Amino acid sequence: MTNPFRNLFNEIIDMIFNHLSPSDVWMVQNSIKSTEHMLDSHLLARRHAVDDLMEWACRQGSIQAVNKAVLLGADPSLVQVPETSVLRYPISTIALASNHLDLVKHLFHLGATLPPHVHEDIHAEVFFGQKPQLLKICLEHCPKYQFTNLQVNLDLALERQVRCTIVTTSDKRAAAMDKVKYWLELGANPTALCRGGTTSLDIAILSFTNLRHTYYPSSIVDPLVNLLLSAKPDLNANALYETQNFMAEGGRIQSQYCPIRSAIFHMFCTKSTKILELLLQAGAKLDLPVYAELNPLVYYASICRVYDADLFDFLFSHGASVRPKWLHDERGVYHDVTPIHKLWEHWGGRRCLLDDYKFAVIKLFIGRHAVQDIAAQFVRHLFRPRAIIDDETEFKPLMMKRSRVILKLILRNCNFKTSMVEEMEDLFHEIIQLERTNSPWESIVDPILKDMLIPYIKLPMDDDVPIV
Repeated sequence: MTNPFRNLFNEIIDMIFNHLSPSDVWMVQNSIKSTEHMLDSHLLARRHAVDDLMEWACRQGSIQAVNKAVLLGADPSLVQVPETSVLRYPISTIALASNHLDLVKHLFHLGATLPPHVHEDIHAEVFFGQKPQLLKICLEHCPKYQFTNLQVNLDLALERQVRCTIVTTSDKRAAAMDKVKYWLELGANPTALCRGGTTSLDIAILSFTNLRHTYYPSSIVDPLVNLLLSAKPDLNANALYETQNFMAEGGRIQSQYCPIRSAIFHMFCTKSTKILELLLQAGAKLDLPVYAELNPLVYYASICRVYDADLFDFLFSHGASVRPKWLHDERGVYHDVTPIHKLWEHWGGRRCLLDDYKFAVIKLFIGRHAVQDIAAQFVRHLFRPRAIIDDETEFKPLMMKRSRVILKLILRNCNFKTSMVEEMEDLFHEIIQLERTNSPWESIVDPILKDMLIPYIKLPMDDDVPIV
């Protein structure tokens, strides 16, 4: 196109173009090539015009306009701001162009850097703006130390994106899943503890809806869990860490967000073992030396209300155990993490035998060697002591009947060692003494226990202890 301004004085040209923004001036240049030199002079003469053009070009993603601004002297790293601006510092061109990845790459090729004062802006764009691809480009051109607490921020960004993906509508789900994938590729850990002790994997596993107390798995659960597992996270680390922390500091388990626990809750709600099987295939273990509160069987038993033999069998068949365990730390102290102890205390002691479900679980646990080698201690310290329920006569027949069943299971060969005979003998004599003195500490199960202990007390301490 012919230059329509070629016969005009510069003063008149400036009067015309002073009313246009620098970006409008550039568009005129771009459409009428013969005006380029003339309008370059105009832009250079206008204060902040080159920086204004650079800012507009970065926001719009225009590589051509960026090239023009740089040609006119713009800094490829920073856009200077007017003295009247509320901004105190120059703006990062990378932050301005963060929605245009091709332009970001081009700016780095032009020599753009990330000065210290813009790190916070870049951090916000990357992590709060959910732009993992922007971070990838930055890391290809900048040292990692410019991103403080990189791993922590990666983990938090992944957690936020997982939460967003769960509630994303189906038409936008593919893009949301891609962002999860990008964060994983950058090194985000789906089992890292984030806000409130949650992890990205736990959030994904527990993303199902509750309609009138009936749980329905969301269609996003399987693909999202599979995607997170593709990063090959350590699925056992959190439970072991919590146990070690408990041993060192005592108190209560602070975080119960461990993948296995979440998968078991999912199994409890949906009656499906699919998610748990995915975790097992990915390396999760059900037989970890963990505090009883994190034991898969203890947790599952504590949240159930109806006995489901198949699901209990599934856990046992995949390595879960209720056998007594002791953990050792550097101080040489052994910490009792016996599953049966934890469940018994959680259910309020011997009164749990009056509940059909709890009675069935206690039988199951003892039948699966929950009191192996600790039968005497369990009877003396947990099963036998007098309880408030002993004074409620309406429950006495059922309590006596079920107590006999439990004691028979406890005194079987699989649970009872001959080395316990001496301890049982002491308990036997203690019961006799309480009976003679009509002590208020006598338990209603003492008569049953006394009758059952007689064969053991009379027998020599050999290797064969009969089944009562």
